[in-house]
Amino acid sequence: MAWTYGASRCSECGVTKANPAAMRRHTLTQHRHLGRNANRRLPPQQRGPDPALGQTGSGAASTLGGDPAAVARPPPATTSSLATPTAGTHLVDAASLDGHCGSVSDCDADDEALLLQLADVAAVTASQQAGGAPHAAAKPPLGGHDVEVLGGDTHARSSVCTEAQAEYERIGDAKRCRPAVEARPHCKPGLFNTLALRLMQEFIHEANGSGLSTTFQTKFYEMMAKWDGSADDRRQTGPANKIKDHFPSANAFRNAVRDDLDEAVLSAGWMRCTMVPGGVQYVSFFRSGLHVAVQALRNAQKVQLRRDDNEVGDRRESPMDGEAFKAHQEAIDNVTVEKAFVLGVHVYSDASLLSWSGVRIRVVNDVTGDDQWYTVAYVPWVRTLKEPGGKEKAKGRRWGVLQRTLYLAFRDAINASHKGHTLDKSIDGYNLAFFRVLLYACDRPEERSVLCLKAGKCTYPCTSCMVRADDACTEAGVNAADRDVVKTLERHLEAVHLSRTTKKRKRRVMLETASSINAFVPALAALGGLGTVPHHLYKMIAFDPLHVLDLGITRMLCHRLILVFSHVCKEYYPEFKDESTTARAGNTRTEFLGRRSLASFIPPGYLVGPKEKQATFTGRQQRAGVWFLAFLVAGLFGPGTRRRPPPKKKQKERAATKHGGAKTPMPVRRRPPPASSSSRRAQDLGRATVAGGDNDQDVDDIIESLLRADADGSSNSDGGGNASGASSSAGSAGEDSDGPKPATTSEKPDGDDVGDECGNEDESSVYQNLAFDWDLYRSKFGDMPYKVAVTHMFVKYAELVDRLVGTFHCRPPMTVAEGEEVARLSRSFVLDILTPVLGKVFSTKVHKLLAHVLDAIKLHGAIKNGDTGSNEALHGNEKRRYCRTNKDEDNFRAQLLRVGQGTLEIKSRQAREDAEFDEWFDDGGDVATVATAVPDCGVDTTGRGVASRRTATITLDELAARPGLSAVGFALNNPAGTAAVRTANSYTFSPRYPCCAGGHPKQHLRAAPLYRGLPWFDGVAYNVPGDSTGLVRYGEARSIVRAVAGAAVDVVVVAGMDICESMPGCPLVGGGCARLCWSMEVGDEWPALHAIPLTSVLRLEHIVPDQDQITRDHGITATPKTVRDTAGHRRRARFFVNAFYPWP
Repeated sequence: MAWTYGASRCSECGVTKANPAAMRRHTLTQHRHLGRNANRRLPPQQRGPDPALGQTGSGAASTLGGDPAAVARPPPATTSSLATPTAGTHLVDAASLDGHCGSVSDCDADDEALLLQLADVAAVTASQQAGGAPHAAAKPPLGGHDVEVLGGDTHARSSVCTEAQAEYERIGDAKRCRPAVEARPHCKPGLFNTLALRLMQEFIHEANGSGLSTTFQTKFYEMMAKWDGSADDRRQTGPANKIKDHFPSANAFRNAVRDDLDEAVLSAGWMRCTMVPGGVQYVSFFRSGLHVAVQALRNAQKVQLRRDDNEVGDRRESPMDGEAFKAHQEAIDNVTVEKAFVLGVHVYSDASLLSWSGVRIRVVNDVTGDDQWYTVAYVPWVRTLKEPGGKEKAKGRRWGVLQRTLYLAFRDAINASHKGHTLDKSIDGYNLAFFRVLLYACDRPEERSVLCLKAGKCTYPCTSCMVRADDACTEAGVNAADRDVVKTLERHLEAVHLSRTTKKRKRRVMLETASSINAFVPALAALGGLGTVPHHLYKMIAFDPLHVLDLGITRMLCHRLILVFSHVCKEYYPEFKDESTTARAGNTRTEFLGRRSLASFIPPGYLVGPKEKQATFTGRQQRAGVWFLAFLVAGLFGPGTRRRPPPKKKQKERAATKHGGAKTPMPVRRRPPPASSSSRRAQDLGRATVAGGDNDQDVDDIIESLLRADADGSSNSDGGGNASGASSSAGSAGEDSDGPKPATTSEKPDGDDVGDECGNEDESSVYQNLAFDWDLYRSKFGDMPYKVAVTHMFVKYAELVDRLVGTFHCRPPMTVAEGEEVARLSRSFVLDILTPVLGKVFSTKVHKLLAHVLDAIKLHGAIKNGDTGSNEALHGNEKRRYCRTNKDEDNFRAQLLRVGQGTLEIKSRQAREDAEFDEWFDDGGDVATVATAVPDCGVDTTGRGVASRRTATITLDELAARPGLSAVGFALNNPAGTAAVRTANSYTFSPRYPCCAGGHPKQHLRAAPLYRGLPWFDGVAYNVPGDSTGLVRYGEARSIVRAVAGAAVDVVVVAGMDICESMPGCPLVGGGCARLCWSMEVGDEWPALHAIPLTSVLRLEHIVPDQDQITRDHGITATPKTVRDTAGHRRRARFFVNAFYPWP
């Protein structure tokens, strides 16, 4: 029988194709896990019966001799939830003449529905075939070893989810794992078995934050031996209570410490895996995230397994209230009839400190109250090597090592996320738990690495939506379409396949550019709920206030203000001297915000340009500056008179220089214009390759770089295709650079100038095409002076941050209505305030604030649930341990694992043992403890506040000699100057606010003439008996008087303040900051004094001087210190009540 080119049947799913081309297209699109020779028409000497003739078998399954191979009969069809209805079968048959639907990108909405039915039919068909039937055309496994087969439930998952798991199983990291540490031969753990020895062990592990080194452990042992008298080696006749009775030598003592740590690490399931990406070896440490989550749920004191929609209602405060948990719960209810619950976890990782802080998870079902984070992996530090194309290769290794480590940590959780994990002991009657990742909290570079998306300069810079870079911070960016999980993962998989086969590089570059992706598959895509329904892979990224607001937008506002102000004053002189003097005056104001100020005093301050050298502020310091920036910039940044035109001589010189008509005496060699990032990268890579010696791989890298540059230049997208590094060179979270890229009103920004890897604006284009659009400004603010608009911007930003992060003491739980209001305020701030005042912005952090606030609140609850600040605070011990090592990454991670995680496991185990021991003697409460309880020294038995027990007795004349207290005798109704007065410097009380009742942390009122070298007089809000309801008076506490002439009075002497006039349209007053002045009658030298009962004090208030008034009266260099303290100046002084202060 001659070899024909007719119809053939697929050996995998049985679909008949009309010709080899259709069959090959079907195989490459529907069965990517098969080898390239699958369903290929064999030569005549290897062919079998022609499938077109209706005979059993196929060419791919025939033997070498031409006899047909026996094909196992498929099992009978079973009932499945994936079964396709009868009507769907006809739709599948009518898909096309040759049974093929074409590419997914060529389908419309109806075709996509048809493709879903085709996938369901293929899944049912695959479930009816024999699982162990070999595929003759399949490619043999690498190395001749059997490849571990995926679980038998893979037919119930989506194809992209299964293929993502298969990609990592193909790598085979799971087979190269071994225990993280090697226990010492004949080890004897558990020798620290008494209370004294446990305290000694705890001191060894936690001394100085990093624990004792082996050298200091020896010295500690020798010191303890000398202290208890066992150093002389005399035999002990009594009970064994000396250190040498337990550890005969220092070596035995060190071995006992090591054995306990090793045993704790091994019992926790820590493993290590050696990876060799690109020929470079890295070692990662991990443990099962599923087992850690289950154990954390077991140890939780209070758990919540299911979400009650009726109880939650409109509330969106905790992660359990979020719609993400609800969507996952509905998804598992649709796939199982058993009682099951969502084992929801939040994941955290840090791009700049991955080798120190690791990957952590917390279980949201634990509703005890305190967030407990558990480390599940340590990712290696990937450095840039000196090699051709070293930077690009290092980026590829970074995201590869990160993804492979994440897959190892969550490998056991994949099946549990699809089928559920059966608990060995039920929890509240539930035995089946579905592991689901609800939220991933990280900074900007890390989120791009986790999702394998391009970072920085790319066409689609947002991880959640498909907004174009030039529309990210505009009205068009608010309603951008969400990323399609299935379609994007299909492009990931195809790009990975093309990258592995090193063919069709243009196709791969096109795929990467079309969705701004990298040629690597996200490891988390294999988990249920992310790669499957409800498809939350791109919705799990948290809105991180630390990196989006504190280290992002807050810093950017200050940087851009300095840059834009010079262009605002392009045709005008600055109102006060020059631009640098104005910025320096604003930073100087930080020193005069009072003793309650939280702003950082580190020079040069907050108001600096993006390239000016500045101390690295932490996230807490940046957040603290938000509440005071409006007072720092008030009245400063405004244009003055119009600039005079330059002299005619200079005009001629400029014109001649511009047209090339004049010759300069000393010609300066001009630098060539900078090339685009993609072209420059390709040229650098080419030069490095030529210098280092050409080979096939290097030539391919050059071709790929040139193709990228060509694609970027033609489509104005994906400049450079940079991947976010899993390990940044920054030393701390505070070093997250935030260089703004100024906007232009005349030229359209290119996609290459979108921003850096951190989501900020590109510093390389800071001083290019910078302009200020006065037309846009006047359309939003009318005739409002620019300096007033700047203050208005910082006032609104402080209010917005307060609404987002909930710093105010009485913030109610977040609701959907509140979230919609916050989202509206965010859009209004970006579009109506930020853009007109500072110009058009290109930053993904601003885009998150503009477009994704409401989604974050609805899905994950309050914004604070995604804050990485709590995890950043855990870096301290790791940093101290790192400083005591030789800085070798692999050895350091092993030491960090042994000491850090081993110590935590030992303490956790001892706490469980102590709890189990106490249960034997639990009789309902310790009566002795209750009987001897001592009330808080700050509150008496009636619940009222009390003054400090430290008091000083002075005469009334000595008290009156203090500045401003000359009339204190009349305020106390005791004019006798020799009367003894007992004073205190502080007073603790419970504050009272009009918006809520009770439940606030106590406040500490200070009225000290000298506290750590400077006076401290707090501002207070108070009322007096007889005042109407709601009337609040303000003043400054000058002294706390407990008794006068032996009679108890318990009053605070207050220098009175009155609410005074304000400038029309003052943004501070509009933001709730009352303007005050001293309460002084005509002829008074000092403000009036009032003796207010301590019980009449309502709360503390942060009162700051109106430094704008000082600048207007005395000049730009004037400060409250330089103004003479006279009666006239005190009468003209003005103050503001800081309504933004974050009181607890």
